[in-house]
Amino acid sequence: MSLANPPQTTVDLRTEVPPGWQVSGLSAPKFDGVNFYRTLQPVSELRFTTSEPRYIWFTHQLFSPEQAVQSRVTLDGQVVAQPVFPAGQFITLYPGGFAQAGPHVLRFEQRCAAACTIRQYYAGVKLVAPPAARREVGLGATRWTLDTVQPALPISGLSGVQFDGNNFFREINTLSAASLNVPVGQQASELQTYTFSNSGDYRLIWKTAAGQSLTPRLRQDKPFWPKNQLTEQSVALLGKPTNKLSVQVECKGGGTACLPVRLYWTELTSLAVPGGLSDLSPANLGGSILVFGLLLTLFALLLRPARAIR
Repeated sequence: MSLANPPQTTVDLRTEVPPGWQVSGLSAPKFDGVNFYRTLQPVSELRFTTSEPRYIWFTHQLFSPEQAVQSRVTLDGQVVAQPVFPAGQFITLYPGGFAQAGPHVLRFEQRCAAACTIRQYYAGVKLVAPPAARREVGLGATRWTLDTVQPALPISGLSGVQFDGNNFFREINTLSAASLNVPVGQQASELQTYTFSNSGDYRLIWKTAAGQSLTPRLRQDKPFWPKNQLTEQSVALLGKPTNKLSVQVECKGGGTACLPVRLYWTELTSLAVPGGLSDLSPANLGGSILVFGLLLTLFALLLRPARAIR
């Protein structure tokens, strides 16, 4: 398995506005001799429509030569970022969030301590298709992903889904255990994930609901996993019946220096558990017991020793 970019569409707003999009509070494109930019009013908006659920990812670079710029970004009324851009510095941020199919509004509010001119560089939006929450991968086998806004697996202790420009991920931000539940009627067979920390060496401690420790399979088995390196791991779960998994971060040397830890492409594969007698209705249960009793009687007669011939 290797990381692959999810399907996405890039809308470049530096020099034009595509059909179906409405822009307000932004000037016509201007050029500073190197890059195009637009000047901003105190409030500016982008209005557009998506035909399917999408992750909205905006390139946000505000610049004022002499004053810091305070910004507030909302998507459909929900705050997604409140950054401060230092005076005279070019810093790019990427606020974003999930949005269902339909019309959307990206709203930007920006101000300086005193009157100032604010430039928006590299204005653009990525519309990224989230993966399906589940998919069938074989006879009776299902793969469940956490890289979507509403995973079919109940989870706790993990951040919301984020996007780094190429892939979705979730974060573990504390030393407390995070957890995910196995769907009812399913036997977990394997969990796979890629983990990453740019802060410090670390490892993950996986356990079942009963507290049984699980040892992940790694390509390079080390006591702690190096920072700035994507670590592929899988946890074998067949033969370990459990309805819940927990995971906890341990930083090398103790403390929280390795946090946060990112989890990319976290997927749980499970097998359907065949239904037993408890799944039958009362009428079918009575019939099954009667048939079972008749079969036992028949086998008893067939296996009874034959009488000796005199």
